[in-house]
Amino acid sequence: MADAATPATIPSALNLSDLNTTVNHEPRVSHVRLAQVLGVADARAILRLIERNRAELERYGSISVTVTENTDAIGRGRPGKTYWLNEPQALLVCIRSDAPQAPAVRQSLIQVYMDWRRGQLAPAATDMDGRPLALTEPEIMAALAFRRAVQKQADAEIARLRRDVGTALSSALDRAIIGEFQRREGLV
Repeated sequence: MADAATPATIPSALNLSDLNTTVNHEPRVSHVRLAQVLGVADARAILRLIERNRAELERYGSISVTVTENTDAIGRGRPGKTYWLNEPQALLVCIRSDAPQAPAVRQSLIQVYMDWRRGQLAPAATDMDGRPLALTEPEIMAALAFRRAVQKQADAEIARLRRDVGTALSSALDRAIIGEFQRREGLV
């Protein structure tokens, strides 16, 4: 068995700032950050590990997911997903991982969560009404759907206004031309 490094010797060791307390009102670490500290080059490998072990992971609570819209300037690709794992879920992912750094990362996770329980982490960020800023995946998907619907309505309203303004401008121009013609011909 390889010697387990201390948290201080883990490349980019976990620390309190890696815990997100706005997701489901409990400290969670992202699968992306776990992949980094485990030394896994492709975070999708951790996603696959999570999916293969989903039933066991969900024994320790729901797996929270945040979805981000595609940032590609021309709208290509899929929205990104970040899985947020609570303490037992993150430890289980490290146990299931065959990464050489896994024992040291487990030790680091335990230390970070112990520090959090000792109150060494700031409280979760909230909005003005005291609600947490993070949303669950269904809430995010509903918000995105609502945003798309509002955008579609706004686009339709803009198109209607352009038509109306175009018609009004055309009518005003017609009236101006007719008025100018009538004035030149002495009809007015």
